Amino acid sequence: MRTLLLFIATSMAAGLAAEAAAEPPKLEPFARVRPLSREAQSLLLEGAARSATIRRMLARIEASDVIVYVDTQVTPRRIVSAWTRYVSSSPISRMLRVHVDPTYSRHVQLALLGHELRHVMEIVEAPHIRSAEDMLRHYRTHGVETGYNRYDTPEAVEAGYIVSDELRQSRGSLRVADLRERDRRALAGGSIGG
Repeated sequence: MRTLLLFIATSMAAGLAAEAAAEPPKLEPFARVRPLSREAQSLLLEGAARSATIRRMLARIEASDVIVYVDTQVTPRRIVSAWTRYVSSSPISRMLRVHVDPTYSRHVQLALLGHELRHVMEIVEAPHIRSAEDMLRHYRTHGVETGYNRYDTPEAVEAGYIVSDELRQSRGSLRVADLRERDRRALAGGSIGG
């Protein structure tokens, strides 16, 4: 009987350890910005370390009612290089999902993160946005249409370029003019919508 109990306890502990190892660690101190993978966590940590703009946006999001899930998985149908989607809301919070295409250079991924976090800030600053329909309605009047039900804002495009400049200054990275054509197009946006 003791052997059986010891076996069960050991099996349960091993299973819990494997499950804990599979979960990405929490991004402290940003409880409202939640990475969905280790890669997303790494992107957020690097962005916060290298960009004052990203740090300011993360701090502002932290003080809001918005929870943001950040994803960097490769998606089979890539229309835009990064996007922000409305997930759901409750009486006390609104949930968004930000996706950044990981096939771009790290410099561009970080600039795209800054671009998308600016969209999150726009939603933070618009408390009337409580659904995906509200978000589309908002961007139809406050954004620029970039495709069917896809919108962008000059502020988000500018945020991406500002982050790109901060990255260049922090580590002597590439200038925007030196980026590949694909990377330059990625920074142009078109990331809100359906």
